[in-house]
Amino acid sequence: MIPRYPDVDDERRLSVLPPSVQRGLVRLGEDVRDGSLDKGNLTAILDRLSGLPPTAVIQVDREIRYKAHFFEYEQVTFLGHLNAILGRTPGRLLERNGDLAYIFACHGNGYLREAALNRVGGPIPSAFLFALLACQLNNWVPQVREAAGKCLRRVMPVTDAGIVAEAAMYLLQYRDFWQRGVTEVGILDTVLTEPALREALMHRVMTSRAGAPNRTLVAVLRHIEVDTYLPALMTKAAHPEVRAIAAKALVSGIARWPKGRDRAWIDKSMGSYRIVTVFDARPVERTGDVEVFIAQAARDPSVQVRKVAMQALIDASGMWERRSELIERMAGDRSSAIRAGIGYILRHRCGQP
Repeated sequence: MIPRYPDVDDERRLSVLPPSVQRGLVRLGEDVRDGSLDKGNLTAILDRLSGLPPTAVIQVDREIRYKAHFFEYEQVTFLGHLNAILGRTPGRLLERNGDLAYIFACHGNGYLREAALNRVGGPIPSAFLFALLACQLNNWVPQVREAAGKCLRRVMPVTDAGIVAEAAMYLLQYRDFWQRGVTEVGILDTVLTEPALREALMHRVMTSRAGAPNRTLVAVLRHIEVDTYLPALMTKAAHPEVRAIAAKALVSGIARWPKGRDRAWIDKSMGSYRIVTVFDARPVERTGDVEVFIAQAARDPSVQVRKVAMQALIDASGMWERRSELIERMAGDRSSAIRAGIGYILRHRCGQP
C-alpha cells in the first residue's frame, strides 16, 4: 500500500509525496525559473524520493511535473531572456548539477527529458530512482525513449544488482502493457539474461510476501532461463500464488504469460467490445518427474497450490487408477472445493454419472 499525504495545494486531495517533498519541489521549480539551484533542497528531495516504493513511480512522475510547474511551454519573461543571456537556463543548470537529471526526467519539455537521461551516467542509488528513469522507456517522444534505453544500458552494469532487481519486480509486471517503446522496453529483459541480475530477481520472487511477486513470475515466464528455478519456487516460495504458478507450469509443462491487450467483440455491428488480456505460451523444460510435482503440490499448505494438483488429476482420466492412492488421500482434504473436485473423480471412476 502506497502511503498518502495531504496535498499542500489542495486540502481536498491526497499526494504520494510527503509535505516536505511537495514544498521542496515548489521551491525547486521557483529556483530553476530564477536560474539558480539550492543543492541542499535538491539533495533532500532525492533522499526522500529514494525511500518511496517503485510502485509509486507513475504518480510521482506526474506530481513532480505539477508541483515544480515544469511544463512544456513556459511563459517567456524578461527574467527568462536575462537568464538565457547569463547562461542560467535549465539546460545549463543540468550540465552543472547531475543530480538534477532525476527531476528533469519528469519535465514537461521533451528536450530537457532527453538531456536529463543523457546526463545520467553513474550507479543509481535506489530502486525508485531506477524505476523513475526506466518508465521513460514508455515516453511518447521517440527521442526520449531512445535516450532512456541508452541510459539504462549505461547504468545497469554499474548499479547494485539488488536495486535493479527491486525495481524490476515492479517494471516487469507492466512491460507488456506499455503502448510505446516496444524496442526500447526490451532492455528490461537484461534482468533475466544477466546471471547476477537474474539471481537477485528470482531471490526476491522467492522471498517476497508483498508487492505481487506472482505477477512478476508470470511476466518472466517468457524466458527459458526461469525454468530451472521453478521446482524451488514451487516448494519454497514465501507467497502461495508464486508456488501455485510454478506448480501449474511444472505440472502442465506449459508456461503462459501476458503479451498485451486486445478487443474481444461482444457485438461488432453495434461496436460493442471488451478489453481482454492476450497470452502467449511455450513448453517448459522440466528437470523432474511430473508425478513428483503433482504429489508435492497436493501436500502444499495453501489451497491454491493443492487445487493445481486436483485439476491435474481431473484432467488425466487415464491415470486415475495409477494415481488412486493420491486421489484417496486428497478426498479427505480440508478444502470443500478440493473435496468436490476429487468427488467428481471418484464418481466417474466408479461409472456413476
